[in-house]
Amino acid sequence: MAAGDFVNGSAFGAVAVASGFSTVPAVAMSITAFSAGAQTLAVTGYARGEGLLAVAVSAFALNSRFFLLGMTLSPDLPAGRLRRSASMLVLTDAAWVLARRLAANPRSRNLVLLVAGTTSLLSWVLGTLVGSLGVMLTGLDPTAIGLDLVLPALFIWLVCTLPRRDAAVNVAIGLLAFIVTTRVAPAAYAVVAAGLLGAMRGLKR
Repeated sequence: MAAGDFVNGSAFGAVAVASGFSTVPAVAMSITAFSAGAQTLAVTGYARGEGLLAVAVSAFALNSRFFLLGMTLSPDLPAGRLRRSASMLVLTDAAWVLARRLAANPRSRNLVLLVAGTTSLLSWVLGTLVGSLGVMLTGLDPTAIGLDLVLPALFIWLVCTLPRRDAAVNVAIGLLAFIVTTRVAPAAYAVVAAGLLGAMRGLKR
């Protein structure tokens, strides 16, 4: 998990610099936002000249799944707003899976969440630093070696591991909606359209 986060963070850092950011803003974004999809969407949207509203709406839609993940873990979190907030700050998809599958009781579940999430955060930030410095020092174009495709490749792999056929169909429909929407609207809005269409089909089932 840590290795994967480091690779993804390096790819983001490289793409961020290629999009016009320097190392400090890229690393600061990784520390405060800690969201691979939303961060990549933000820096690429900035490079394409998309508006702040478009980027903000799409980033919110992309991360809205964390509302559901957080609610499923809410009964297992410790008492106190600060302690509960600390756990949610390092919530990731992988940390959620590990906490749900490996821990047998609420206390150990929160501990697994904190350890896994903090490990992901540190690996992500370190990767961002390495990737951004690498591009700044070498002048390498990250698109020339496919670093801009690391995150999409990760999502494709996740789709391929979906156990339910209808879930994969929902994702395929969302992807088609994204491709079509990009022809008439900024890519940031296409993300929202894809998510809504895929979610609506899922609800009907």
